[in-house]
Amino acid sequence: MKQIPAHIESILVALFSGEATDSEVKILREWLDVSPEHRKWMETCRTTNFILKTYCSNSRYDVDEAWKRVRPALEKKPSRRVY
Repeated sequence: MKQIPAHIESILVALFSGEATDSEVKILREWLDVSPEHRKWMETCRTTNFILKTYCSNSRYDVDEAWKRVRPALEKKPSRRVY
């Protein structure tokens, strides 16, 4: 696919963030109607957006909290054990 026009990319960002205006949605629909390739590209974007939103919102791990817990153990000097 050729490069996506910058204004279409901007509209997609607005759409996925829930901030697209009615006129932006109309422009996007017109662009999608031009070519099946445009629709395919849109579906790829929609799928990627869904995956990213799902992963980010359902992440079970707080990286900062995990690092706070692990760091002290990593910074300790190993103790000498005699077996």
